[in-house]
Amino acid sequence: MKYSFLILSLFAFTVTNGQTNDTILSQIKENSMAFIADKFDFAKPLNVSFTQLTPYNFTLKSKNGDLANGEINNFSQAKASINTVFLKKKKWLLGASVGYEMTNISTDLKDTKNNPINSLDNTFHYHYSSVNFTYFSKLFNKRMIYTSSVIVDGSEQHFERVKGLITGTLILKSDEKTKMLIGLVAVIDPSSQVPILPTFTYERKLNNGWTLDVLMPQRVMIKKDIAKSGRLSFGSELAKTSFYIYDINASSDKFEFRQTELNNGLIYEHLLGKSFVFTAKTGYKYIMNSRIFNKDESFKNYSYELDSDPTFYINAGISFNPFFKKK
Repeated sequence: MKYSFLILSLFAFTVTNGQTNDTILSQIKENSMAFIADKFDFAKPLNVSFTQLTPYNFTLKSKNGDLANGEINNFSQAKASINTVFLKKKKWLLGASVGYEMTNISTDLKDTKNNPINSLDNTFHYHYSSVNFTYFSKLFNKRMIYTSSVIVDGSEQHFERVKGLITGTLILKSDEKTKMLIGLVAVIDPSSQVPILPTFTYERKLNNGWTLDVLMPQRVMIKKDIAKSGRLSFGSELAKTSFYIYDINASSDKFEFRQTELNNGLIYEHLLGKSFVFTAKTGYKYIMNSRIFNKDESFKNYSYELDSDPTFYINAGISFNPFFKKK
């Protein structure tokens, strides 16, 4: 019974399903070189963050109907990632990424008649690593960036998946006021929700010091520098949590939970010295979809689905780049 309801603890943005989506799309942006000069948007080799959600209700479902109701009393998550380039040439880069996520969830479960079933307190571990290759070229006399990644993920018990990712990004415009890129992402993973996805990056300096920052499908933000060391942003961005589950209903099969969620709120960033950026986020989280499915099946062929209420979140993190020199 306990493991039948572990699904209530998961989420994931699944375009990449292994390496966090913000890492992949930010690498596309950073590799264009035109964006690295920003004192906040420099490439960050080391990132650490912590997230806490307020309690929220959910309904656990299968394709045959509702199974249980409940409340998530505590949801906390710690993330850490390392991104590095270890070989750099004039026209190409070779690097690697490693990430770890620990998610702790406690919940009270009730049946469909609101009779108590069980209380759960579980910690889930998820890790990923990738080797990333970037090649710079020209197309239509404009800068073109190609990237490819081989990604491996898993839990504290096993390595689970090997996936591939290929992107192509064309810089349409890059000047002092406007930066615009278009591209495609192809995910080599049978379980992927979206195997081919267009990307669009647009950054435009507006009046009174505000900047429009669009990185689709990841985020839409309005941001403004505050004094010399701060930046305030507000808008929406997609987020992800993903991990594997074992022993559901005493089965030997391995399962994965994915959830897509939309964070709507404020972000404050503060530059600490020349190498650190502190980030604080808060706002309203809308959980778009949550499913658990057999690892050998696709996201569409799910076993359980979780219908969750919106909730509030706070997040604090710090990024470090020992090689960055403030301009």
